[in-house]
Amino acid sequence: ITGSKGKGLSDLEDAGERGVITSVEARTALALFLRREAKYGDAISVMQSLRNEYPRDFLFCLEVANLTKDDGDGPEAIQEYRLLLDQARRAGYFPSAHLELAWFGLGESLRGQKSYSEAAKAYEQAVEQPTASGELRGRCELNAGEMYDILHEREKAEQRYQAVLQNEPGSAQAESARKYLKYPFSQR
Repeated sequence: ITGSKGKGLSDLEDAGERGVITSVEARTALALFLRREAKYGDAISVMQSLRNEYPRDFLFCLEVANLTKDDGDGPEAIQEYRLLLDQARRAGYFPSAHLELAWFGLGESLRGQKSYSEAAKAYEQAVEQPTASGELRGRCELNAGEMYDILHEREKAEQRYQAVLQNEPGSAQAESARKYLKYPFSQR
């Protein structure tokens, strides 16, 4: 397959701006390609336009927060995740939302801002969501344990590590949990 990446992005941008039938699809694809190229600012602009047009679309709102986090703007990402989670509290606002993804992203953003106690709570909220996959639950339990170790709350950390071993015993997270049960997690 041959072609020009620049021309492809330009064509998607044109279809997103002027397309009648495929505007949403073109902008969605454009944002995905811009993310892949680490052009987060441009991708955020595209996703914000989609969010503004479809404010009750969970994935568009989530992706604005995710892109903001990936762009390195932790405080703004935290605000975006919290806004999303506040909106989700309104009954029926986001049909079939996967809030565990927002809670996980919030946890990651808070961790990056060294708000370890709040990050642990966000990870635990992700675990409590009924739609959370086993793999995500394992990651969140492990991450919450790491936060508690950083906070020198060893008993809580051990509980989280034990939960990983109980629920995802053969996972990479379980291997880390076994290690952290022997030697507390520490940032190096």
